[in-house]
Amino acid sequence: MANTYAWDFPALDAHVEHTDAQDPANTETNVVYNIHWRYTASVTVDGEDYTATSIGTQSLEVEDLSTFSAFADLTAEVVEGWVEAAMGAEAVQGMKDSLDADLLSAITPTTITLTLPS
Repeated sequence: MANTYAWDFPALDAHVEHTDAQDPANTETNVVYNIHWRYTASVTVDGEDYTATSIGTQSLEVEDLSTFSAFADLTAEVVEGWVEAAMGAEAVQGMKDSLDADLLSAITPTTITLTLPS
């Protein structure tokens, strides 16, 4: 059972115009400061597909725009790098571990919900 993982970024919050705290200051437009994300783990077992998803937001530091990337140049890979760097490797691994546990629970449930017979 090899789980696969995928990021999805449904929305990015951006300042229309933002000036950083550097000297000299940098001013840019459409500066992304918050990323809405979904992280999904999936696996197929005995022909059945299972998924588990975590959702959240990640704030970004925008006080230094010296390495600014224009919004038109952004890709999912760039945004993924930002999110993972801001979260840190330990937090990303913790999320994977949690999703793995959710998948295992779905594949081999230890509890079920029953209804009374009529």
